[in-house]
Amino acid sequence: MDDRRGRSDAAPLWPDAIGVILADHPRSPSLKILRCWIAEWHHGGRPDLGHFTPVLVPTREENPDGDGWHLRLARR
Repeated sequence: MDDRRGRSDAAPLWPDAIGVILADHPRSPSLKILRCWIAEWHHGGRPDLGHFTPVLVPTREENPDGDGWHLRLARR
């Protein structure tokens, strides 16, 4: 896997991605990418998580056959 951590000029690993992250175990590739995105967010001087209220929403609210969660953030 191409590890682009720490490079703010890096192209997306999956340019056709639709924004779905499946992090279903601790070594999930998606979880690794999410952690890289968060690191780049902080490196870019963006607000830390204390500025947001997280809400987990079951995917089945939008799709009865869905399994998993959506993470939504609201600015405090």
